[in-house]
Amino acid sequence: MVSEMNYPPNHGDLINESLNYLKEKHPQDYNGMSSQKRDKYADEAANRAEGCAKNLLAKGKSESEAWDTAIRKEIWGMESGRKQV
Repeated sequence: MVSEMNYPPNHGDLINESLNYLKEKHPQDYNGMSSQKRDKYADEAANRAEGCAKNLLAKGKSESEAWDTAIRKEIWGMESGRKQV
């Protein structure tokens, strides 16, 4: 998974993060999906993360905090805390 994130991440970065997370943490789901279904899953996760980060930025969160929180919540499915390894 992405260890160093450039802020703000672009849509492609978020898609890659989503696909990498799915592949590493849920390999059966990843392998059971067609490439089209994986692409749709990753695009939707990236869109959710972008929306979440935008809302957090509007509330005054720093850019890195907003994006880290959005990725944890919308891509990794975690409410708070650090990425599980």
